Amino acid sequence: MLEQFHQQNEQQRQENPMMQLLCSKQSGVLLLGHGSRREEANQEWEQIWQMFRHMHPQLTVQRGYVEFFHPSLEEGVAILLQQENIKTVIIVPLFLTTGKHLYQHIPEKIRRLEQQYSGIQFILTEHIGPDSLLLQIIEKRIRTTGLVEQTEGE
Repeated sequence: MLEQFHQQNEQQRQENPMMQLLCSKQSGVLLLGHGSRREEANQEWEQIWQMFRHMHPQLTVQRGYVEFFHPSLEEGVAILLQQENIKTVIIVPLFLTTGKHLYQHIPEKIRRLEQQYSGIQFILTEHIGPDSLLLQIIEKRIRTTGLVEQTEGE
């Protein structure tokens, strides 16, 4: 699957000015998932992490989980900070909605990380939430039923 993804996104992998800026600012990205008791669910998430890493090989990218799987958020940060001279950790929560983890648990964990790693800046991005890109995915899933005709360019 990664090979297919790599081929489909070759044009997107061209030098991206925003990502180049991140590299020059000694930033690392941590993709944060929930984690699951089901191994299959965790493997899907690992696949997303691998796809992002392949799309942006110039970035230092790690992953972490809130619960049930490793590395945890704290372990992921520790791994990330072992890389190069990371001064900023950008945490991207891959959550669709704002639940207790997003408004309470994750900010608490980040406050503890800020105390543990003084001098490191932690930035928590917005969660996925309502985004027009999700609508495109919903439409794509509906088209896979075969009940809707594909239009040119799809």
